[in-house]
Amino acid sequence: MFMMRNIVLSVLLFFGVSCANEQNDPSQKARALLKQGKENLKRISSKATLVIKPNPKIETYTRIYNKWNPSGTNDQRIETYSGKIDASSSASVVSIQIKNSGGDFYIFGNMAIKSPESLTPLPKDIEKYEQGENATYYMADGFHGGIPCYIITKKIQADDERYKSFIRLMPNFMKNNKTPEELKELFRSQFPSTVISYIGKNDGFIYEYTHYNVNGKQTISFEYRDVELNMPLDDNLFKVPENCTVIKPKNNDEFNKIVSELSNKGSKSPQK
Repeated sequence: MFMMRNIVLSVLLFFGVSCANEQNDPSQKARALLKQGKENLKRISSKATLVIKPNPKIETYTRIYNKWNPSGTNDQRIETYSGKIDASSSASVVSIQIKNSGGDFYIFGNMAIKSPESLTPLPKDIEKYEQGENATYYMADGFHGGIPCYIITKKIQADDERYKSFIRLMPNFMKNNKTPEELKELFRSQFPSTVISYIGKNDGFIYEYTHYNVNGKQTISFEYRDVELNMPLDDNLFKVPENCTVIKPKNNDEFNKIVSELSNKGSKSPQK
């Protein structure tokens, strides 16, 4: 559960972007390309396999279906598999996360646990996080798996304002009972001071982004493989199965406890 929430925090921080007008300045062009690439992850209907690195102790990967709706919203289905990515025939589904107009649901077997709050960053949350951000952008040309890409590097100054925003957005279970010095060390080790993204030149899709902490050490990398873009997706993929019992925890602590217990029990694979 800790890893899942930590990943969510990393994704939220990655999506914390400011609005900017594209200018002739290369840094502004890089900034605009990155902003559009993040929007494309939501606005392009797609199917992809997401590999999160480094993750040496647990062999898992996820398959993500993203559907852009005419209403201006997006639905998602995230299937987490246990097993090697190159041996999918022997891999088993550990859990399914579904995001639709009804909320965020985590499905284990025939049980669906609804998250008390949306894990998708809201515009107001992003706006608060960005206040006072001092970032520089660089752009280079390169390839990702043979795909021509823009390589965008974003460097964020890890100042006091960033520290306050980072701690404010951090899930309570990660920061409770920690001393001020422990919180500062957590910031230094987890804050993405540098983010490097590979954005397809022809489709604007972000194929990989990697976080480096304040000390320059890589903390986490998200790589999309076997990407299919602008494909039709069945609406049923984004519905909670009818045979599921929906549980609605009252708060995040209760939600975390239920999901943790179900994860540890190794529930039967959810139905697709």
